[in-house]
Amino acid sequence: MNDTHDPRTIGRVAAALLLAQMIAAPVVNFRLLAPAISAEPGFLVNAAAHAAAVNAAVLLSFAGALCSVGFALAVSGVLARHARAIAMGYLVLAGVGLVLTCAEGSALRAMVAVSQAYQQAAAGDAAALYEPSRAALRGLRNTLHYLHLLESGVALLLLYTALGRFRLIPRWLGALGALTSACVIAGAVVPLLGRPTLMQLFMPMGISQLLLIGWLLWRGFATPMERREVFA
Repeated sequence: MNDTHDPRTIGRVAAALLLAQMIAAPVVNFRLLAPAISAEPGFLVNAAAHAAAVNAAVLLSFAGALCSVGFALAVSGVLARHARAIAMGYLVLAGVGLVLTCAEGSALRAMVAVSQAYQQAAAGDAAALYEPSRAALRGLRNTLHYLHLLESGVALLLLYTALGRFRLIPRWLGALGALTSACVIAGAVVPLLGRPTLMQLFMPMGISQLLLIGWLLWRGFATPMERREVFA
């Protein structure tokens, strides 16, 4: 078998791409963006002073999204041998994720521009004119962010269900991934409905992702013989 088509090799390449995306995400959200948009008194005051960090976050988010698309391409090639429709559906969801990443990045750049204009405005009434823009941009960015998380949860649910069903990974890992993906979906829906974010619903997904990465780096996707003899 050509090594580039070996399920084990493909699995290890996919794991490396998934690991890169996992490393990028917390750097973007907690290191680069948090001081600009999450810290008090809010992005209208903070974002202008952290413009370089926001720009870096936008670029790193895009790179992470490209890693996710690369992961989806690798996985879809394996899944297509079992269910072409599922493989195509997962690839389409990865493309939607890339679009949402670009849209969220545009919203972040707009937040910086409004913050810079606010800093240059005169005190008092002139500065107060930016309050409607603050509310609108914050709402837009948050909506795009949680829509992206919702899309990611749906994509991961499809992924883990398919990988477990076709015994490309152990079924226990597929079941765990499906369960934690459902938690991500619930965690994204809650703030979209106007309720406070529950970070506890997102945290278990990290465990499933790390286990998947570890498994794929160690074993890759199961070969036909392994599916018959080991994961049957």
